[in-house]
Amino acid sequence: MTIGEALKKKRQELGLSQTEMAAGVLTKSYYSKVERGLHEIKTVDLLEILAIHHVNANEFLEQFSLNKIEKSKSVKYGEIIRELHKAYYSQDLEQINEIRTQLKQEKQTKEIENLDAQAAMLEVGIKKDPNILSKEDKYQVRNLIFKTEEWNQDNLTLFSIAIPLFDFGELKSLVKSIFKNFKDITTFSNTIQEKVAAIAVNYLQNMLFYHYLDQETLNLALNILKKMTPSPSNCFAKIMASYYTAVFSGDKDRVRSILMFLRLNGMDAIVEKLKG
Repeated sequence: MTIGEALKKKRQELGLSQTEMAAGVLTKSYYSKVERGLHEIKTVDLLEILAIHHVNANEFLEQFSLNKIEKSKSVKYGEIIRELHKAYYSQDLEQINEIRTQLKQEKQTKEIENLDAQAAMLEVGIKKDPNILSKEDKYQVRNLIFKTEEWNQDNLTLFSIAIPLFDFGELKSLVKSIFKNFKDITTFSNTIQEKVAAIAVNYLQNMLFYHYLDQETLNLALNILKKMTPSPSNCFAKIMASYYTAVFSGDKDRVRSILMFLRLNGMDAIVEKLKG
């Protein structure tokens, strides 16, 4: 259980709204994002909120310091994510299949199902063929996305690599929902910004590859990339904003210039992917 989930549980036990629980320490908007795992909460703010509502801080915090099983699960989840990404970037299909076999032996929680879906999509990415996905895997991936009630790091990651499984009508609806949810993108963590940027980039590339143009979502995707916090972790998002702006406006000289920049910085694989 995360701190956000614990706060939500305690708030519901107290019968309070998010505004009442935030108690002026945080804005309702910020507090809501803490509950959803989109923002972190400072220790001093957490302790103040607990004190205001007469919640024993030691008992509340004990579940995070002593719940070794949950901590172990979190560590294991992170390790699997790293192993999957390592296998993908080394194009190691055998390793991905081994990980999927291990996941099938785990209790099928929402997190495990999400990991398995990500593994299935990474296999598709390596083989560059969405048709290799079994009907069962395709249903699982699509179902996890369509069942999403609140976008978080896990389902954003899954959707960013599952875009080829959706038709353009479905994609338009989904990306509009995401870009609306994260329109104030700079107020979110760097990790969330990176996930949303990946969705914008992959959606634009998908639009380009299939020669499909929807001006509304094109503008939404470009705008959210341009609005990303100007930090080192968002450099690629900013470059891609310039690249796709040039592509869709027909500025061939600008496109060549950006592709040359990427090649000069050792990103030949990305250039080849962009060129399709």
